[in-house]
Amino acid sequence: MKKIIGTFIFLAMSSTMFFLQPTVLAAEDNVTILTEEPPQELVQLVMFRLPYYSAMLAVDDKISDQHQVLGKPFSIFNDDLNETTFCFPFYVNKKLVKTVIGYRTHQSWQTNLSGFLVAELKDLFTPQDCSFENIAFIQKNEDIYLFTDAQPLTLFYDSKASKGSLSPEKVKLRNFSEQSLVTTSNTATFAQKKICKS
Repeated sequence: MKKIIGTFIFLAMSSTMFFLQPTVLAAEDNVTILTEEPPQELVQLVMFRLPYYSAMLAVDDKISDQHQVLGKPFSIFNDDLNETTFCFPFYVNKKLVKTVIGYRTHQSWQTNLSGFLVAELKDLFTPQDCSFENIAFIQKNEDIYLFTDAQPLTLFYDSKASKGSLSPEKVKLRNFSEQSLVTTSNTATFAQKKICKS
């Protein structure tokens, strides 16, 4: 019984460690990711599951460092299904190591810790020959595109499920609305980052 109570107290303390630091990392760079406002229900679910994710990192990836920080979430709008998923970056020692993806199934939110988009996000945020832009993430035909204020669409992630991506010029958005995105720093700014031109 003491062991169960001790485990519960440890999980509660671990959870508060994350609650105290919903940090936006690398704020010295300046680009805003435009996003839909994440539902409070989803944010609370992700925060509740953080000790579980931390344990998964320790077991599966041998990462047991205590300096783990969850970045602010940003939305990925699926234009085909007219629905939104949210991506929460997961940092260890200021390095992006995983993402927590929040998605809706029927009437409830589900989450998944994975390496999805980690390599692409690292590349996106590498500062070299960079310009400043507002960007949003849009999914179309299983692929993910960047929508920016400088150019309509740029391919960001070529999914194996799409069996070949459409060139950005051929992508037709049916449901996406820029008006649904917010940029206020207290709800939606994931990180101030530089976007690099290839």
